[in-house]
Amino acid sequence: MSRPSTKEYEYADGITANRPTLPATNVQKLTFNRKITKNPITGEIISDVWTPAQQNFQSVVTPELAGFLADYSVIDGQTVDYNSANLDYVVKYAAPTSTVAETKSVTQTVKYEYADGVTAGRPTLPTTNVQTLTFNRVEETNPFTGEVLSSTWTPAQHFTVVKTPTINGFYAD
Repeated sequence: MSRPSTKEYEYADGITANRPTLPATNVQKLTFNRKITKNPITGEIISDVWTPAQQNFQSVVTPELAGFLADYSVIDGQTVDYNSANLDYVVKYAAPTSTVAETKSVTQTVKYEYADGVTAGRPTLPTTNVQTLTFNRVEETNPFTGEVLSSTWTPAQHFTVVKTPTINGFYAD
């Protein structure tokens, strides 16, 4: 009698197109033999023994797939006997989950005014120039455990150059 331990590999979402090839199914088999000894004259069973009484399935480390995480990193070995059930596992792979965890904005305001504060009888001042840059902190998490794998902000950005408009008869600082 044999007892198998099967480890199959699949993508959590079932999609395989344009993804790394999944590892081959890992199958381990243990064989148990039964030895029955009978009295040759009476036919009475003298002994009924399974050999070996116990055996061990080996631990199986889950193969890595570039860009994907597995729900089991290892399937631990187990000790079984002839009466144990078959051990079947399905290891699922999924890509890390990316989410925007935080958003911050930085605003640059260029306002125009006369140094003495007087506007009456003078040319209209240029419109205030307001620019806002937004930064996002993106977290990648393990879809099985929720563990944060990385946390990064969007790259540095630059405000566009603001050229001060000229007003006849006045100088800008």
